[in-house]
Amino acid sequence: MTTTAGAQVGVTLYSFTNPWLTRQFDLEGLLREVSRRGMGPNIEIIGFQSFKEFPDISDAFAEKFKELMTEIGLNPVSCAINSDRFLRPGQQPIDDASLIEYHKRQLRSAKKMGFSLVRYQFALPVELLPQIAPYAEALDIRMGVEVHAPMWAGHPAVQAYGEMYDKLDTPYLGWIPDFGGTASRIPESMLDAARAAGAREGLLDRLKEVWLEPGMSHEKAGRLREWALAGATLRPIFRLPVWRFSSLPTTIPNHGPRWLTGRSTSMASSMAWVRTGKRKRSITARSSRCSATAGLRAPWSANGKATPIRPTTGSSRLKPIKRCADRYSQANALLTLH
Repeated sequence: MTTTAGAQVGVTLYSFTNPWLTRQFDLEGLLREVSRRGMGPNIEIIGFQSFKEFPDISDAFAEKFKELMTEIGLNPVSCAINSDRFLRPGQQPIDDASLIEYHKRQLRSAKKMGFSLVRYQFALPVELLPQIAPYAEALDIRMGVEVHAPMWAGHPAVQAYGEMYDKLDTPYLGWIPDFGGTASRIPESMLDAARAAGAREGLLDRLKEVWLEPGMSHEKAGRLREWALAGATLRPIFRLPVWRFSSLPTTIPNHGPRWLTGRSTSMASSMAWVRTGKRKRSITARSSRCSATAGLRAPWSANGKATPIRPTTGSSRLKPIKRCADRYSQANALLTLH
């Protein structure tokens, strides 16, 4: 494990969703690749994406994982957990008691593997926090709720969490802001990508107008779609309709790894202590340098462009994975500076 004073950078393995889905790496191979590229030292891993045993990690797996991280010089900082009520298709949602236990299982596993915090979701009802926060404190693991699309600092749900945080008054609860939620306009690089793909200027002008209108992202997307279908020829871009751009206040791609002048500028997973009133609260800053910054490029692309990654096998078992990876690649190609 690498120990360094001050702010540190790192990467989330979610950045490598394409090569992960197309089975170019297993978990150990991907972690070794991250280390080889110098994209650490800090690592965020989504529990259910990367760990087969999650949410109940065995002692044997945890020990092997920690040995690997020590060997390759990476720090397991953030483990992303889920707040799902609908765990099995066709069944009733789990009750509050089961949801609380579901979170505790994930907290135990994250702690067992050496993570110092978990990134959790607003899907956890705020009124259940008083029953979970003491458990996290007993485990000595911090919890940071992710402020992600379509939320922002002033969103009612965020405000409700803030009030509960003040009430519980514990340094084990904090915030993980996703920088995409702070966008004030659509980056020109994204509009240029749409133009290059054939979007008409009138549609883009209307898009920028709708973007600034009040309302939720899906509502604005619907208004733009209705306008486009009523008076214009709407052509899809990489099978992603251009009206989806109206949700960009909160959906700028935030998890893809990027390079800037040869140095990694991907997700910063740096622990910081900030003073809120008279108390200190832990915050993890998560930044992946949105594609509005000039010079960004996908590190796995030989030519600096976000070229979709294809599976190398023709196995029918991989077709659903291939379709999923293709859609992800196409959307990312649209939203990435070429």
